[in-house]
Amino acid sequence: MDICLRIRLFSMNWCRTRHRSEETDIATFATGSAAAERAREQRVRRALSRCLADLDMRGEVAASFDRAAEVLENLVPALFDGDPDGARAAVLGSDLPTRELLDLVLRARLAVRRRKALQGERTERERAADAALRALADRPDPARPQDRERRRQIATAHTRLLGLIPDGVLTARPNGRLVHANQVAREVLGLRLSELKDTPIASLFVRQADAEDAWSTIEDDGGLRPREADLRGVGGRSFPARLTAARADGPDPRVLVVFRDLTEIRHIRSRLLETEKLGAMAKVAGSVAHEIRNPLNALFLNADLLEDELHEAGEAQETVDHILRVMREEIERLNEIIKNYLSLSKLGHADFQRLDLNEVVRDFAEEADEIGGRSNIRIEFRGGRSEAWVRADGNMLRRVLINLVQNAIDVSPPGATVVIGTRRLVRKVKLWVRDKGPGVAPEAEDQLFQPFFSTKERGTGLGLYLSREIILAHNGQIALRSMKPTGAQATMVLPRWREEEAS
Repeated sequence: MDICLRIRLFSMNWCRTRHRSEETDIATFATGSAAAERAREQRVRRALSRCLADLDMRGEVAASFDRAAEVLENLVPALFDGDPDGARAAVLGSDLPTRELLDLVLRARLAVRRRKALQGERTERERAADAALRALADRPDPARPQDRERRRQIATAHTRLLGLIPDGVLTARPNGRLVHANQVAREVLGLRLSELKDTPIASLFVRQADAEDAWSTIEDDGGLRPREADLRGVGGRSFPARLTAARADGPDPRVLVVFRDLTEIRHIRSRLLETEKLGAMAKVAGSVAHEIRNPLNALFLNADLLEDELHEAGEAQETVDHILRVMREEIERLNEIIKNYLSLSKLGHADFQRLDLNEVVRDFAEEADEIGGRSNIRIEFRGGRSEAWVRADGNMLRRVLINLVQNAIDVSPPGATVVIGTRRLVRKVKLWVRDKGPGVAPEAEDQLFQPFFSTKERGTGLGLYLSREIILAHNGQIALRSMKPTGAQATMVLPRWREEEAS
C-alpha cells in the first residue's frame, strides 16, 4: 500500500480515537460537575432548612416568617459560595429592622459554619459573613424611628403601670442581678435606682438560705409561689415580706419579683389580738367598775370620819394617822385603776366634736396648776398663736392629759416646771407634755405603751396604754422620748379639722 495512503489512514483513525476520548472526557467532566453541584445544593438546602426550622421553632423574630425566609434563601447560598457581594446584596435588599436582620445573619452564619469545608472555603465564607455584617451598619433602618417611638411609649406605659402597683416590683436578669425597681420598691428598700442596678438580688435577703432556695425554685419551676421571707433595707433594717416571682423567657429574658412589706399587716394583726384581749377585759372591768366604786367611796368617807373621831379623842395620833394615810392612798390608787378601765370601755363610744385644742389644753393647764402646786411643780401652757381645730372627744383628751401630766409631776423634782404646748402644722396639730425628770431608760422605750408595764413602783401600767388607745382612736400618733440634757417629752399629733370631712 502506498505509504502516503497508510499515513492518511492512520491519521484518520487517530483523529477518530482522539475525538472519542475527548467526548468521553467531556461527558465524564460534565457528569462530575453536575454531581458536585447537586451535592452543594443539598448542603445549602440542609443548612437553609435547619436555619428556618430553628427560626420557626423559637419564634424569636418579630417580622413575618415569609419575609425572614426570603432573606435567608438569598443569604445562605451567598455565604456558602463565599460571595461577599451576594451576601451584602441580600442584606441591603431587605426591609427588615436591623435588630431582626442581625439575628438572621448570625443564624445563617452559624448554619453555614457547621458544614464541612476546606480551609480556603471557610475563609471565603467568613469574608462573605463579614460583608453581610458590615452591610447592616451601612443600611438605613426603615423601622428605626417608629421602633424608637414605640419603645418609648411602651416604656412609659410600663413605668406608669408599675407606679400604680401598691407592691414592690423588681426586675432581674437570669444571673440574678437587678435591672429595675418601681417607686414602691425603692421607697421600701430605701435605695435609689442607681444603687439598685446590677445589685445581686440575693443581697436583699436577710438569710442567704432563703435567697438560694427562692432562686433555685425560679430556675427549676419558672416561677415562685407566694412565700414569706425577711428582706434587708437601707442601714441593715430588716422587714418581713411576702414574695412571688415569675420568669419571662425570650430574646431578652428577665425575672420579675413582686414583694409586699408585711410590717404594717403584722402590726395590725398584733393590735387586733391585743385589742380583742383587752377589749374583753375592759368590758368585764367596766361592768363591775360601778359596783366597786360605791364600796370605795364608802371606805374613803369612813376613813375621814374615823380620822376626825380619833383626833377628837386624842389617842394614838401618829400611828393612826399613818394607817389612815395609807388607806386613803390605796383607795385613790384603786379609784384611778377604775377610771382607766371605764375610759377603756368607752373608746368605742367617743363623742367627736369640733374643738379648739388650744382652748381645751389652756383650761386643763389652769386646773392642773393647782394639782402640781401640791408637789411644788408649776404647770405652764405654751399655745400657738393661731386656732388649732381638731375633731376630738374633749373628755377623752382630758383623760390623756391627766395621765401624762401626772406622770410628769411624779418624775419632776420640786420647783420644776412641766410644760404643755400646742402647735398648728399644715395638716395636723401637735400637742406635747415635757417634764424635767431623769428621762426614759433606753431599754424601756419600746415597752412604755404596753399594758401593765410601768417604770413606777406603784404604777398601774394602764395610763400610757390608755393614752395611746385614745390617740389612735382619734387617728393620731403618740411617742415618748428622752430630751437633752434632761427630761422627757410625750408628743401627740392629731389630724386638723377639715370641713369637707365634716360634711
